[in-house]
Amino acid sequence: MHHVRLRLCAAALFGSVIVALCGGSASLGSTASQRSGPYRVAWVMVLQNSYTQAMLKGAQAAAKSENVTITPFDTGFSPQKQFSVIQDVISLHKYQGILVQPNDSVGIQPAIKQAIKAGIQVVTLNVPVGPKATTIEPQVPGLAGSVLTPQVTWGHQLAEMTLDACKGINPCEVAFIAGQIGTSGDDNMIAGFKAQMKGHSAVHYLIQGGGGFLVGPSEAVAKNLLTAHSNINVIVTTGDQMTHGAQLAVQSAGMNGKVKLIGLGASTYAISAIKSGAWYGSVVTLPLDIGRIAMQVLYKHLQNPKAAPQGIDPATYTHRNPLITKSDIGSFKAEWSG
Repeated sequence: MHHVRLRLCAAALFGSVIVALCGGSASLGSTASQRSGPYRVAWVMVLQNSYTQAMLKGAQAAAKSENVTITPFDTGFSPQKQFSVIQDVISLHKYQGILVQPNDSVGIQPAIKQAIKAGIQVVTLNVPVGPKATTIEPQVPGLAGSVLTPQVTWGHQLAEMTLDACKGINPCEVAFIAGQIGTSGDDNMIAGFKAQMKGHSAVHYLIQGGGGFLVGPSEAVAKNLLTAHSNINVIVTTGDQMTHGAQLAVQSAGMNGKVKLIGLGASTYAISAIKSGAWYGSVVTLPLDIGRIAMQVLYKHLQNPKAAPQGIDPATYTHRNPLITKSDIGSFKAEWSG
């Protein structure tokens, strides 16, 4: 159905910083004209999540050879807690940088502006800061960088894979499980999914939150859905962890082979499940690359606060079709556990 495109071993020139985006971690480098460390960076986002842990691992790898210390602050998925944590980071007067995945793209703006006014360099990962959900460009004046694939795009891709899975099924009953409705990332993916589904009257879908990007809660949500709607043909989620939970629910209901499963993330678990035929497919995401590139962008601005802001989609440095099914896994290497 799809053809694998070879990964591009490209190098990106970030001002005076050469970043090799294929192969191992690149040195962030420095010049005599740039400021020297040590630097302290606050990592502000949910921590109990295998995807964000992979982003953190990527950032730590990029910072390892430099005089940079990353301190994680767990905000869960609470916009209010994340806002207050950023204010706490500012008040400590010891952090020169912040890496953040916003829970509320719009609501977090005042806190980000306060951090920038305090002289802190800020890079957003995975989710934009600002009202525009379809751009990768920094939207707040002074924001050092924005490293993400728009979640609306992921929603489009989830819909595209769902439509492929529904071919030959009329009507096709689809259950969409979100991690937490009300957070910007999920809401943007849902919007992208709905937009792509317009005009496909043979596909009926319902959207349910509560998966929490965890296996257990998602299994419970999927069990309830399968009990209430025994005719479900496809279950699609906004995270591979949740598709894993849906898989357990399908198995428990004795419906193996009757329900096609679609995830987001192309994790190690997902790739194994797709190869075995347990899942239909997963949309590719690149958390290690996101974390690594975000740290590289932040480091450049720590050394030179007057550097131009950067908007980077990690997918533009990669390789291939973003929709992975059994027929086109090829040599794809997952970047997180799932």
